Amino acid sequence: MPYSADCYVMVRSRSSALVRRLLTQFLPNGAEESVDEYEVPRYSAEPQQVFATADSLMNYMETHPNEPHSIYWRSISDSDYRHVTVHYTTDGAMVLGAACPAETDEDELLVVLMKEFDSQYGYITYETPPPDSAAEFIEIARKCS
Repeated sequence: MPYSADCYVMVRSRSSALVRRLLTQFLPNGAEESVDEYEVPRYSAEPQQVFATADSLMNYMETHPNEPHSIYWRSISDSDYRHVTVHYTTDGAMVLGAACPAETDEDELLVVLMKEFDSQYGYITYETPPPDSAAEFIEIARKCS
């Protein structure tokens, strides 16, 4: 399987509605979560909370602006996009992502994401997650433009 191009844009919001719009627009034929549960804090051996669904984690993340986390969804059908992601930063922002096969239409995908989510900052990378802070994301995006 060819490698993926990951297109990321940053928004200054943690709105679950934006995440649902991402899923609806880029995986319209359905998606499945990539994990069975979500621990908070992320990667903790002794989590304070465990969420069974992405929806419950998204609700929690809306009211905890300094908590970092990530959610990945896979396409359940043949799609131009392999997966979509949301990454919550340590400083209240959210990074929305969509992946397509590398060296196909990642430039166009980035433009569409930036317009759809009214984002000033975005960049393309290859099979690499975004940083945990908005400041680091902006720095990378500026270097890539």
